[in-house]
Amino acid sequence: MEPSIAAELEGGGPYKFWPSIDPQSANPFMPYNPLTALRYGRQKDIPTILGVTSGEGAVFVATVFNQVRKKAVEYYSSF
Repeated sequence: MEPSIAAELEGGGPYKFWPSIDPQSANPFMPYNPLTALRYGRQKDIPTILGVTSGEGAVFVATVFNQVRKKAVEYYSSF
């Protein structure tokens, strides 16, 4: 029997999150523990694109900053 991912992650910090294994389904999304699947070559090899950006979230921050700035200008203009 394959070891559970919970056992493999034991002591891995305060966050206990792991995928749900579904061996009973006729066509399960995740039939194996992901670490076990990698260990025994059961993963599906699919193309993957990864990337990062130094400006991640910049548009959101700029929008929030502008809203806060407008409110601050309105508030302090009343003095």
